[in-house]
This record gives sequence, C-alpha cells and structure tokens, in this order.
Amino acid sequence: MADEAPNPAPSGTPAEGTPNPAPVQSVKPDWAPDKFWNTEKNEVDVQTMALSYQDLSTRFAKGKEALKPEIEKEIFANRPESPDAYTVEMPKEGPLLERLSKSNLVITDKVPETQEEGKYYYIFDKQGPVWNLGKTLAYKAGLSNDQFLEIATAYAEAELGKTTAQRETFTKQMAEDRKVLGDDADKRIDFLKGKVQALIGSDGVKALDIDYMTSKEIQAVEALLEKTGQAKFAPEDAGQVSGGDDIAALEAEAQTLMSVWDYYQNNKTQERVRAIMERVTKAKKRK
Repeated sequence: MADEAPNPAPSGTPAEGTPNPAPVQSVKPDWAPDKFWNTEKNEVDVQTMALSYQDLSTRFAKGKEALKPEIEKEIFANRPESPDAYTVEMPKEGPLLERLSKSNLVITDKVPETQEEGKYYYIFDKQGPVWNLGKTLAYKAGLSNDQFLEIATAYAEAELGKTTAQRETFTKQMAEDRKVLGDDADKRIDFLKGKVQALIGSDGVKALDIDYMTSKEIQAVEALLEKTGQAKFAPEDAGQVSGGDDIAALEAEAQTLMSVWDYYQNNKTQERVRAIMERVTKAKKRK
C-alpha cells in the first residue's frame, strides 16, 4: 500500500522551524511633544493637541490685548505729548548739524532776530498745511522730536535745492543781460538808483525794483530821466552822492524788508537784502 502524503501546515501558521516576525513598533515623531504621545496606542493624540493649541491661542489673544497699553507706551516713549509739541530748531551738535552747516542752511520755526550773512534760512510756518500734516503724521508714527527734525531737514534741503537751481538760472540770465549795459553796468545801475531816489525817494526806488530790471528797462528809465534834464551816466560819476549809494537809505531799506512777516520765506526778498548789503559794503570801501 502506497505511503500517504504528509498534511500541509495550516495557512497563516509558520512552518515548523520558522521564527515568528517581530511586531512593528510606532516611533514618536520628533515634532510631537511628549505630552501628546499616547504610549499605550503608540500614536500622537491629535485631538488633545488641537484642544491645547486652541486654548493657548485664546489665552495669547487675551494677553496681547491686556499688554497693549504697555506696548504702546514703549513704542511711543520718545514722542512729544501732543502733535503741537513738535519743534524745529538748529541742533547743537552731531551729524545733522554738520549736514546743515555744509549747505549753509538754517532751519527753524521762529523768525530769528538777526540773519547771519551767507546763510539760507528756511522758516517753517506753524500755521501752514505742510507743518500741520507733518506733525500729525509724525505723532501717529510715534516719532521723537529728533526724528521729526531729520524729516524737516530733508524737506528744507529739497526746497533749498529748488531755490538754488532757480537762483543760478536767474543769475546767469541777469549776468548775460547786463552785458548790454557795458563793463560799468553795476555802477551805471547804482547811479540810476541815486537819480531816482533824489527825485521820488527811497520808496520810489523800492517800487521800481531797479535791481531786477532788464537792461532794456534800465535804458528806458535812463532815457526818461534825460528827458527831465538829468545828466547821462559816465563812469566817473559813480560814487557821487547824487548818483551813488545812499548808505543810510540802503540800510533802512534792508531793515524794512527784513521786518516783513514772510521775509524768511521769500527768497526774492532775501536775495534783494543780500544785494543791498553788498552795495553798502562796496560804498563804505569807496569812502
């Protein structure tokens, strides 16, 4: 009788002599805190973690609101008490003073009692729109007065740049135009001003604004004076009282111009005063 074949091992049961495989163990991810790791189930307790972070977010929001006054106090610690407390005056020292000195620029929010020769003055009008906008924005941003001063300096420098460019263009045009009057153009103009002043006084000279007349306009006034019997200019006439500079009148004119409320914001008037002082200096040297 044939031998019976041996029964095969039951399905899913390892054959005799085959080792059992080791059970797979879950490993805690590095990003998961220990308190959210379920050691029994070997898995992250996602629900507990979500609730915990939600609670933390709520408490943080409440804490942030509670700290808001302290945060604002720290941010705005150096700003003035109100927008009206901002001021502009020349710094006593530091990089900003050096910067202003290089451009001969003086910034202030008050009209100075005296004006230093060779300096350009920018007076901020505290009633004007530029000042009101600047102080409001600076206060909202929490700027200190020093920071406000830096912004004011940049603004004044920009305005000076525009004025300087205009002045240079005007000066070149005037110099070219004066060539029509010959080599003694300045003396000729001074002589004409003296004649006009003798006829109608200092106010008349100021009204005519002779310094800023074109050469054609000056020649027209000269022709008009000749019609009234006034002598025509000759180089040797320069310096005579009748045709030269009346120093007292010139100085009085300069003082009058400087006393006007908007003098330090009127570049044309400032240029006129400088021109007057130059003529006064020359007249005193001639004497």
